[in-house]
Amino acid sequence: MTHRKRLYVGIFAVLGILATEGARAQTSSTPDFGDATVESQQYFVGTAASLQLPAATGGVGAIAYALSPTLPRGLALDAGTRRIAGTPQQAAARQTFTWTATDSNGDAARLSFSIAVAAANAPRPVRLTINNHADGNYTAGETILAFVSFDRPIAVTGTLHLALNIGSHVRQATSRGATATDVFFRYTVTAADFDGDGIGIGADALTLNGGTIADANTGVAAALGLGGYAFANAAGHAVNDSVPAFAATDIADKTLQKDAAATFALPTATGGNGTLAYATVPRLPAGLALDAATAAVTGTPTKAGKTTHVVKATDADGDAATLGTFAIHVVPPPAVSGVTIVSS
Repeated sequence: MTHRKRLYVGIFAVLGILATEGARAQTSSTPDFGDATVESQQYFVGTAASLQLPAATGGVGAIAYALSPTLPRGLALDAGTRRIAGTPQQAAARQTFTWTATDSNGDAARLSFSIAVAAANAPRPVRLTINNHADGNYTAGETILAFVSFDRPIAVTGTLHLALNIGSHVRQATSRGATATDVFFRYTVTAADFDGDGIGIGADALTLNGGTIADANTGVAAALGLGGYAFANAAGHAVNDSVPAFAATDIADKTLQKDAAATFALPTATGGNGTLAYATVPRLPAGLALDAATAAVTGTPTKAGKTTHVVKATDADGDAATLGTFAIHVVPPPAVSGVTIVSS
């Protein structure tokens, strides 16, 4: 084989390897459940149950599904259809399960959820209520009042918990008494709590914390799952909600020179929950950048022209304030009229 042929063969071999690796890079991914979630489940002995589990996307090759640990007696998983079905045969305390999707590379995605099985004749929650606030916004020192109602008279011992989802935090409201069918809960808001969308209460939020809830007549333990009575965000029940505001009423127009370094500060806002992030709408001219934390603008504009903008301040829970409109004029650099050469 000539040197030239050997060279061609070597080049083609390298190109083939690169193409293969490129194809692998383009097709390689890991399984992902995306935004899918599985709500906590409350089942009852003798009542048929069914739950469809989500499918994963991505991954390499076939996806294999598995659930652990073992389901309560009477329930079974069909991994092919991703469905749990059956009729629970005995009561079981709430337990956490992990739903796993694994691809041919061994990469995996996981989701967790819980299942509890109550006796067939167990008292059941039939209502979840939060008392209305006068202006829809709880502030530090104020009390959130909630109650869970059951379908029959109950007996309660100990201090129960009801988990409140307040922004990124889970806060425990504690039981403060009961009527024949209702358990009342209280939580005092702190300065560290904020939730502009309204608090949430999950399906498994009610826990015993060492106490008991049982049928007042038979002593059968109550079901704790709140099921369809749970909610993600309670409208009109914001916590320490504050919206950003600009003290300034306008922004002066800016005149900058093309290809010349520039810096100026945009007005900042106060209020809001958490850290404020600044942006302009639309984006600044090419070559200029906005510091999202300080609202300072720096850079060197690269194109002459005029653009108009508003500045926007957004807080941690998505509340926003805007200010503007202001113009940015980027003018060409001054023309050079002529050059005089003086010879000695």
